[in-house]
Amino acid sequence: MELIGDGMKKIKYIIITLLLSLIPMLNVEAAMTKVTCGNLGGVASKIPELTSYIVTIVQIAVPIVLVIMGTIDFIKGVTSQKDEEIKKNQQMFVKRLVVAAIVFFAVAIVKLLVSLVDEQNTGNIVECMDCFLSNECKPYTNGTIIQNSTSSNTHPISGMGSVTFDSNVVLNQINTILSTLTSAVTWGQSSSSTGQLTKAKNSILVGDSKTVQMCAAVTKSYNDCEYNSKGKAYNDDFFIASGGQGYAWFKNTAINGVNSRLANNNVKHNIIILMGVNDSCAPNVTDYAQKYFNDISSLAKSSWQNHNVIYVSVTPIIETSQHYAKLQYVRAFNDKMKSLINSAKISNFKYCDIYPTISLVMGRDSNDGLHYTDYLNKEVYNKVMNTCFK
Repeated sequence: MELIGDGMKKIKYIIITLLLSLIPMLNVEAAMTKVTCGNLGGVASKIPELTSYIVTIVQIAVPIVLVIMGTIDFIKGVTSQKDEEIKKNQQMFVKRLVVAAIVFFAVAIVKLLVSLVDEQNTGNIVECMDCFLSNECKPYTNGTIIQNSTSSNTHPISGMGSVTFDSNVVLNQINTILSTLTSAVTWGQSSSSTGQLTKAKNSILVGDSKTVQMCAAVTKSYNDCEYNSKGKAYNDDFFIASGGQGYAWFKNTAINGVNSRLANNNVKHNIIILMGVNDSCAPNVTDYAQKYFNDISSLAKSSWQNHNVIYVSVTPIIETSQHYAKLQYVRAFNDKMKSLINSAKISNFKYCDIYPTISLVMGRDSNDGLHYTDYLNKEVYNKVMNTCFK
């Protein structure tokens, strides 16, 4: 019983950590904007934001609690060594599993039923449900519903257009939950970076489409965020990023862009590299990690020796049919880069691991499993700037 008591304490800690990871840090700007629900316009966007987060918490936390309670009941039945108790608790365990499944799939089932009975096929009811249950709302401007606007979750660069619900979303959301639980258990056992560097005033951020979106979120405009030999300056930051790119682009284009920027601004910089997700699509991902390390470590000891060089871990993804990156390869890439950089012990070249600090929920933080909402992109930017340096 003492063992069960200790286990319950740990379970409570994990559940609380999971719930806290899902509680939104509401965007203050949302209070000033309005969205539409079907034909009903002028709804404050904070309302569906709140309701969708509550639904997400219930949809994930309740099944977990039920499964844990059922497991405890089952263990009690077995330890009692009474056939009647064992049978009773087995039946209770199955019932809890069924209820957990119903709760988890409830939103999807209701949406399906509503779409089937929508005889006029207007879509207004489904759109309203998407708005209040998934926070997928259409903007409302000056009394007119904008039917074909591009939301903050999508943009036309590199084929990242509008996205739709994917049949794998449930399995991927379960995977996200497991990742969050793992982070909860291991939280505090390792630091976000090893041997942090003192932050310089100026920074150069190099990356792929995820960095293009970060640039757009931070600067509030996509103009020049897609690199075209020019780059984008914003305050003390300079973005060099291009959608769909990987190691070859980094070696042949991005490095030249960084060198050009350094030549024109003769001050110390933070060279922040956020590459790798587009290289995380095949089993040879560790080979790409080795290539990145070889090139960057050589630069860190030569032409970049007077600058801070930070390699940031690839951030979490959810596997869907809308992109090719694989979660196991992302983790393998991160592990390889971390090992190589930390083992090299180059004084101005460090690895910054922000992966465990990001909780990614499909529909709330990303619509395609790869690219983030403006809000989460700003969070990633702040984590990089605030945790990767002293």
